[in-house]
Amino acid sequence: MPRSIAFVFPVVLFAAAGCRTEPEISEQVFAQRVSAFDEKLVADYSAIRKITIDVADDKLDAWQAGDRDSPPTIDILILSSGGPDGAFGAGVLEGWGKVADPELRRPQFDRVTGISTGALMAPYAMVGTDEAYHELAEFYANPDPDWMGGSILWSVLSNKPSLFDNAKLEATVRRAIDAEMLQAIGRRVEENAILLVGATNMDLGRFRVFDLTRIAAEGNEKRFEDVMLASAAIPGVFPPVIIDHFSYGDGGAVANLFLGVDRDLIWREQAGPWWGENRVKAGVPKLRVRHWIIVNGKLKADPSPAPKTWSAMGQRAISQMLRAANIRSLQQLDVMRRLATRRPDVAFEVYWVAIPPEFELPQAADGMFDEQYMRALVELGREIGADPNSWHTESPLLELDWERSAP
Repeated sequence: MPRSIAFVFPVVLFAAAGCRTEPEISEQVFAQRVSAFDEKLVADYSAIRKITIDVADDKLDAWQAGDRDSPPTIDILILSSGGPDGAFGAGVLEGWGKVADPELRRPQFDRVTGISTGALMAPYAMVGTDEAYHELAEFYANPDPDWMGGSILWSVLSNKPSLFDNAKLEATVRRAIDAEMLQAIGRRVEENAILLVGATNMDLGRFRVFDLTRIAAEGNEKRFEDVMLASAAIPGVFPPVIIDHFSYGDGGAVANLFLGVDRDLIWREQAGPWWGENRVKAGVPKLRVRHWIIVNGKLKADPSPAPKTWSAMGQRAISQMLRAANIRSLQQLDVMRRLATRRPDVAFEVYWVAIPPEFELPQAADGMFDEQYMRALVELGREIGADPNSWHTESPLLELDWERSAP
């Protein structure tokens, strides 16, 4: 979240200098909780792998049964972190629905993953209706400056776990997640669709993926909301969310975006639910796995002289680290795509979009949620989403290198 983190960077350092945490439970109890966490993690990833196998088999079986003429396709939407820059992604998702070409029009996603602001966007994408996407865009186009409340000075002096109070943002999110949305998402379990949100276990420094589709099917609205709020809780800026006795914060502390598919099922030769010599010889078409990545931010910094103060330099460095993390993730997907081309049974496709480097971000007032700033990004996103030529297919650094060497 470049802009949001830059805003609070100096005060975070000041607050951290006086922060102390006292243990509240015995080592034995903590060890038991860690063991339970590890077991749950293994079970969760096994369940996600099974769902991947099931949806792949469903797609291929439907084709063999003659229920579809086009090659069987799994569509995966990956939404990055980005704080208020999520306004861009919200606009892209709505504008994408206006594309005329059915091959490039916004699909009904089989899998959606989200981190931080991407986690707030992800449920609307899983619902997948035009109304849901419009509601999401309007949410980002009409921010409340009071979503970030409280007093920094009071938080520091009273040694609170965060500099700001997100009570109003929390109330807004909890109002948005109603029974109707939960039911719509829960019904998609029958299609083996899956909504995954990542959050960071701040006690263990571990990344955890939550399956919100299954949580919605169980009707557990509070847990659903807690996971979303946890993924968006910037450590030190917003208070952590307690889930299963652990403190959870922004998933972006570990990953700015994540795939949500067991990599072994994709890039290892002769592996995966759809592998089989007989199927390949029988003329079964390749299973298409399309990854659509929306990066809520720029991948290339706006050139400017290096700042002279320590706080401004720190802000610049954090912004660069977050951009680099997104680039590395896109490069990893590109490597997986290239490796997967060796397989006769899978077509691995990657498409990504980010805020164009030439776009001049409007100057925002002090604070994280500025209406003029976020409205401009929503409108930019709508324009880019409606243009199917906006999607990139190559590693971002390769494209930037090509631009520099072009005449």
